[in-house]
Amino acid sequence: MQNSYDLRGDHGPSGFDARHHFVARAIYNLPFRGSGFVEGWQFAIILQAQSGNVLVWEPSLGRLSNAYPITILQCPEPTSFCTASPNSFSPTGAILDHSGSTSVTLNNFVLEEVGGVPPNKTCAAFYGQNTSINVTYGDGRRCIASPFFRLHPATTSNVFGDFSMPVDLGSLSPAGSINAGQTWGWQVMYRDPAAGGSGFNITNGLLTHWCP
Repeated sequence: MQNSYDLRGDHGPSGFDARHHFVARAIYNLPFRGSGFVEGWQFAIILQAQSGNVLVWEPSLGRLSNAYPITILQCPEPTSFCTASPNSFSPTGAILDHSGSTSVTLNNFVLEEVGGVPPNKTCAAFYGQNTSINVTYGDGRRCIASPFFRLHPATTSNVFGDFSMPVDLGSLSPAGSINAGQTWGWQVMYRDPAAGGSGFNITNGLLTHWCP
């Protein structure tokens, strides 16, 4: 039993369930006359049709399974590019990571950082497709060239130096809309007045490949 509070969760169609089944039979007496050898012959036909097997999602295998298993290609995992610079809170800088998927259908991608941003500081994400540069930006390095687009709204790091920024694909700027088959780079700039210098810094980059 998966959940004693949800007994219905243990009920469902089997992997070989065929809900609809149609059978038709027809017999035709052949009109032959003559000897006993040619008389009495019949022509019979049987027609069968049924719905397909139910699709069952197998999380451990990452596929839909029925009589003919169909492998579902997973979206590529985002990869890090560009280097985070040290800040007043972390000697290794703020390392951008993620949760969720880069599937445009699921639309559940989240930018995350754990313990590397100065606490209670404004953080603003931006993204672009040109990731060929590496230039000084504040106290860090920017590796996304213009044009790039802001992710709204900005957020604030918590007392532990963490932040979480959901990316709602439906609310992005039309010019910065994200579609399957595209690759976009992400970085997050954050305030860091305690470090002196320019008063702000930037995370490493996160390269995302989007799929249906």
